[in-house]
Amino acid sequence: MVLGRGFYLHVMRLFLSSHGLGRHGRRLAELTGGGGRALLVANALDAAPEESRRAVFVRTAAALDEIGFDVGELDLRRYFTWSDGLAAKAAGADLLFV
Repeated sequence: MVLGRGFYLHVMRLFLSSHGLGRHGRRLAELTGGGGRALLVANALDAAPEESRRAVFVRTAAALDEIGFDVGELDLRRYFTWSDGLAAKAAGADLLFV
């Protein structure tokens, strides 16, 4: 939303859960208007063995898919020196799930 010359309003809603989607995953889909494109950020697991990291990713992606999201991965390690690329990638998502 444009507020005036050069000023924009970006709306962000937060969905907080202590574990995965919790018991209210459908509410998350409602916050985004009913699903859409989701990017899953799994970098908190970078130090874990790759098979563990992948298992958590697959489980979380399946839960998001179940409530109507098309899920992709956003690996922040690829964007340490390319912030414009990160902004462009994130702008195409309806949801960033960290």
